Amino acid sequence: MTSNGHYKVAGIPGAGKSGLVISLELALKARGISCAAHEIEPYSDTHDIIRGVKPASERKRLATATMAHILPRLERYEYDQSQIVLGDLSGWLGGDNLMPHILFPGDAVILVQRQPLPGDKTTNADWEELLVAKGVDVAVRVQSRHAGQELMPNADVVVERLDRTANPHATGLGELGDWLVARSVPNG
Repeated sequence: MTSNGHYKVAGIPGAGKSGLVISLELALKARGISCAAHEIEPYSDTHDIIRGVKPASERKRLATATMAHILPRLERYEYDQSQIVLGDLSGWLGGDNLMPHILFPGDAVILVQRQPLPGDKTTNADWEELLVAKGVDVAVRVQSRHAGQELMPNADVVVERLDRTANPHATGLGELGDWLVARSVPNG
């Protein structure tokens, strides 16, 4: 794995990726670690809502996107010099989704999973299969879990579910932060 502190955050829609990314950024910054969260996904602007920059009623939702939408976001992520850099990907893999085109061998991915729901169009297994096919390393599997949900057997870390909210004190976030710091920050 060649993350150099850069982690693409992947997983099915509604798994809590954006809430996790923003919460983790806040938690690590509070510990004095330079961390940046980038919304690579071009289909919406969830980070601005979670950060309180704009209300949810003004959320942008693109039905389609092109590489021209993604490349500037991907470049900001790739050239960020923070100790830990998190790149939030779209969860949906169907149709003209471009996420498979920005995953490369050697990428390190934080795979965020949740219990399946009726009507899911993209599954945890879909993401696993895509990552294997692309030769991408899953650095850590995180279960985004509501209280009372069953534990997933392949989860390395279990984090309290963050539904479009920022909570740097969420249960399990410290463990995930420790894991990232140990692997990404010199003398971490």
